[in-house]
Amino acid sequence: MTARRLRVPPLTVLAACLLSGGARAETLNGITVDADMVTLQLSGQVAWSARRLSKERPRLVIDLANTVMGSAPKERPGKGSALRRVRAGQFKAGASPVARVVLDLNAHVEYAAAWDGSALKIKLNGNGLVDPPATEENGPLLLPYQGYLGDKEGKPLAGTFPVAFKIMEADTDKPVWKGFQYVTVEKGAYAVKLGEYTKLPENPLAGSRFVMAEKLDADPPPPAGPLYFVQVGAFADGSRALTLERRLRDQIVGSSWAETEAGGKKLFLVRLGPYAKKAQADAARGRLAALGYPGVIRKSR
Repeated sequence: MTARRLRVPPLTVLAACLLSGGARAETLNGITVDADMVTLQLSGQVAWSARRLSKERPRLVIDLANTVMGSAPKERPGKGSALRRVRAGQFKAGASPVARVVLDLNAHVEYAAAWDGSALKIKLNGNGLVDPPATEENGPLLLPYQGYLGDKEGKPLAGTFPVAFKIMEADTDKPVWKGFQYVTVEKGAYAVKLGEYTKLPENPLAGSRFVMAEKLDADPPPPAGPLYFVQVGAFADGSRALTLERRLRDQIVGSSWAETEAGGKKLFLVRLGPYAKKAQADAARGRLAALGYPGVIRKSR
């Protein structure tokens, strides 16, 4: 079963998560515009979001979580073949401020973004159009999402953590969708696909909706009934399991590794899940097979 996905490049996946622990707000202090390149100068790194809007008036909207407007200009003319204009303003004030930067484009184009210290650099590729109309396919709607997790001082975390996700309605500040996933974090960064475990609503980012994520201090209660995993491998050598899990993580969401014992010997399992329904595990095994990996469904409880 093929999943229907929102088209967002992997380096700039939608993310408007907040740092855990109520970290202090950062400041957007400057915007530099070069040929098809925009550099956002902040007082520190933050979680951020990017989404495309309007086929008729193409725009790239970037939300900077936990950020207030500083001395950055509210408007700058664009440069290059793709970038027409850059606008900035305070999208949301209060305890969880969000600064918004809008890139007005001449056409929808591919883009990539990366941190350079406390500067977020967004590079546009003006060579080709992207974003064809979404096709109706069987399978869940998946929303690619990339976020950042830090400790109370904003230092990047590493490891596997339970994270609660919400799609928020900006006007009412109320969630229209809630979900939960375990995420594997390296140097503060992680990537998941929302909608694999909890069905997303149609047009999940319609209007002024945005995504929030919050690291939980404790695991939520497990769902009632059996759980299903898709086992990809079992190794006596933990380093081999970790290598496979990292390779899988770059290609498919939900991979993890765990320790167990069999015949008095320690084993390291690489698997996908858990899934509350066997149909979800079957779908995950199908995605594994499409990537060339074998998978066996295991039932717990």
